[in-house]
Amino acid sequence: GGVALHFMVTNRHARALLMGHKKDSAGVIHGRMRDMIGYLRRKDGKNWNLVLESDNRKEIEVGHPIRSVVLVDSAEGPDYRGDTLGFFHAIEPGDWPNAIAKANAVFQVVPPSAGTYIFIEGTAKGDTGWFAETWKSAWKRQRYGDGEEGMAAMFFPWFIHQNYRMSAVFGRPLTEKRRAAIEASLDDEERRLLELRYIRRGHGLVNVDYDQLAWRRWCIAENCQNQVQNFHQEYPAYPEEAFLSTGAKFFSSTAIAKLRLASQRAPAWRGEILDPEGERLMMQTLPQLQGKVE
Repeated sequence: GGVALHFMVTNRHARALLMGHKKDSAGVIHGRMRDMIGYLRRKDGKNWNLVLESDNRKEIEVGHPIRSVVLVDSAEGPDYRGDTLGFFHAIEPGDWPNAIAKANAVFQVVPPSAGTYIFIEGTAKGDTGWFAETWKSAWKRQRYGDGEEGMAAMFFPWFIHQNYRMSAVFGRPLTEKRRAAIEASLDDEERRLLELRYIRRGHGLVNVDYDQLAWRRWCIAENCQNQVQNFHQEYPAYPEEAFLSTGAKFFSSTAIAKLRLASQRAPAWRGEILDPEGERLMMQTLPQLQGKVE
């Protein structure tokens, strides 16, 4: 919502669309955006003092001289064919009942040009469906260098959110006694989590810590019906876990994800092989290099 508002106030006569998965979610999105307007500040720190031409559950429109509008709707609403949008944010498309048809319609009204944006944000709901396939396609393209055009896949693991700590939930630091108890009862997955590193604001590169593991245990027990698979779906630690966590499976999705991560490695070298004339050579013309260069 904040990005859409920024787009609205920095572009004249612009149209943005935020689309949730159902009507109730659209109302929640509008309410949050309405609250954000009061916090918008210009570069000089002053309030924008925006004049709203309209403000209802369907849209927020800024008056003269900007004349831009943010539309808020659900996947149950119209497909917006015939419109022209500069900004589209799809929210929880994994829950959309008609995701492929809806996305196909809206994507056509966002011109593929500089200054236009499409964001797709959601929680993985299994390893199939439009959202899962779109995300995995973009992720593979980035990892294996198959072109730079198209969507950029981004994944945010649960432990980068600093509210997901026991100290943040209950307002007091984790005691040494509690920390020692967790350390003495670690399982394999928790040990693996402690090895993961991420950039924490104000601290730099850090490891997952016991305060976060304490929250994870609490969340599994209180919010996930004591089912670790539910936690994996709602709070994944890595993409493979997110898209493997739902649906009935014969093999453990956690074990599969662990094996996949362990087997992945960066190529020893990536580039082009040129002959003395500067011409590109194909690998099949250099059988002596096969198996030595990736």
